Amino acid sequence: MTQGRDVVPRPPGLPMRLEVESRWRTIRRAGDWEVPAHLKVSPGPGAVVLNMLQARVPADRVVRVEVEGHSGAGTVLLIVPHGWGVDVVGIERGGKGDLIVDEQAVARAGMPTVVLTGVQRHVSVKVRGRRWWDAWFNTRDAN
Repeated sequence: MTQGRDVVPRPPGLPMRLEVESRWRTIRRAGDWEVPAHLKVSPGPGAVVLNMLQARVPADRVVRVEVEGHSGAGTVLLIVPHGWGVDVVGIERGGKGDLIVDEQAVARAGMPTVVLTGVQRHVSVKVRGRRWWDAWFNTRDAN
């Protein structure tokens, strides 16, 4: 594993809520992992990368991601499979952060939806689909 990049392990009995705070480093979750129903992401001056390409989602197919971007100049990157929906109407915009969504707002039939909420001041949030290099990052981080 490369210094500064962490693959966050899933502890046994993970609650259906997960809070991730990066603080000057990159926190990365990728590969086969169980997405809790609610994620709270605080990138601070670091980055949080949640790769959901091989992830298992909650039974109701809704993933709620609360962004806490009050301070710092962090980045949140969500990588979702094509066909997932991305709802950003609940996120409060402000400051200098960007909000870039490269996926559709409404999910295809039977596909999950990511619902973004919270405050996005001074934090860049990007939601995108699969890129060719994502598989390389998954295998590299697993070693």
